[in-house]
Amino acid sequence: TFYKEKKREDIYIRYLYKLRDLHRDCENYTEAAYTLLLHAELLQWSDQLCAAHLIHREDCQALTNRELKERLYQEIICYYDKGKMWENAIQLCKELATMYEEEVFDYEELSRLLVRTPSAGGQGRRGLAGGASAELPDPDRPDLSL
Repeated sequence: TFYKEKKREDIYIRYLYKLRDLHRDCENYTEAAYTLLLHAELLQWSDQLCAAHLIHREDCQALTNRELKERLYQEIICYYDKGKMWENAIQLCKELATMYEEEVFDYEELSRLLVRTPSAGGQGRRGLAGGASAELPDPDRPDLSL
């Protein structure tokens, strides 16, 4: 887009969140997920402090690229689940699982993620929640417990 090409990432990110809100309000959850994915693609899996222009006002507590990208991925996964795009959600879950297992060694988060993630054996039709015992966070109320 124009703002990204002109290196105005702050305006680009504000635009993405306005677009996400429009898609969410129209219940176009898959499009809301794709929109947030554009923001996540600007971030790295690093513990480097996030540049101020990359942080949207809702995410002001995220201090590192990794924390913000993780929050975005969790929100995107929830939108994919609501939009019944489980294949895309599983891809992001796999990327998060690899990060938890091989980079940050956060086995507690890995466990929570694996409980939510359906197996390839058909659970995907029931959504990522997988039943009553697993609970997905609400994308409209992101978990700020990081």
